[in-house]
Amino acid sequence: MKKAALIFVMLISLPVGSALAEPLNNENIISLVRAGIGEDAIVAKIKASEGQYETSVKDLIHLKKANVPSRIMTAMIESPGKKTDAASQSWSIDARDPMVPRPPGVYVLTNRTLTAKMLPIIPTSSRHTKSGGFWSYALTGGIAAMSFKAIVPGTHARIELRELKPIFYFYFDQNGQSSSSSFWTSDSVNAPTDFALIRFDVKNDHREKKVGRYNITGIKSGLAEKDKIPFTYSLISPGVFEVIPVIDLVQGEYGFVLGSSQGGNMGISNNVGLNNKIFDFSVKQPI
Repeated sequence: MKKAALIFVMLISLPVGSALAEPLNNENIISLVRAGIGEDAIVAKIKASEGQYETSVKDLIHLKKANVPSRIMTAMIESPGKKTDAASQSWSIDARDPMVPRPPGVYVLTNRTLTAKMLPIIPTSSRHTKSGGFWSYALTGGIAAMSFKAIVPGTHARIELRELKPIFYFYFDQNGQSSSSSFWTSDSVNAPTDFALIRFDVKNDHREKKVGRYNITGIKSGLAEKDKIPFTYSLISPGVFEVIPVIDLVQGEYGFVLGSSQGGNMGISNNVGLNNKIFDFSVKQPI
């Protein structure tokens, strides 16, 4: 009896917190979100508590359907206590699910049905630039500007889309699974805002776009704002962005051009589109 009484006293003397402490899990997080707890508080709780999180592709989709914000899912993924499904770590190129890890690059969803596939857009480099307005420039002593245009070989891109508002996915460094610099050539390229979406002018054997101008004041490099097609973007998982044009794309030749900012006086070798990655695609009228 004395021994039993001693054990009972020891149990009730334990701190309440140690008896109630349980690692956080996916359902706990969903409950906190549904209770209206703010993102900051939940992220802080994840960082301060032990966790046993399921972060496979299937689990992330379930969390998204439960309205768990991306920021909270990111904290769960980065938590040292996460559980990973070996299948979720396998790489894919054409899987429809954007949460499946992929090599860095730009991808497009071929259509929006259950049989849709993700298609990688292989980048094309502009061959060189050509000038326009040379005679006006010469006759005015350099007062009139001479333009420079980036040239992309061929009149059509390899990829043809039937969606007037395609959905694109940009994959950068995903949780350290790959090095962004090995593909993008620069560590500073880490978001869709480093690109501009443009429509090319189609000529006899190539596509072209004005990328700069030159007059007596110097060279100005960069795409004109009027030539940029606006798009929205959202972070759907670490290093992965969903990109959708704001307007319908009419039939024509398009591309995401790396290095879209309008610069000041620069050397012509720095012109946007010159010897640079262009993720080009064609848009055809829907069947």
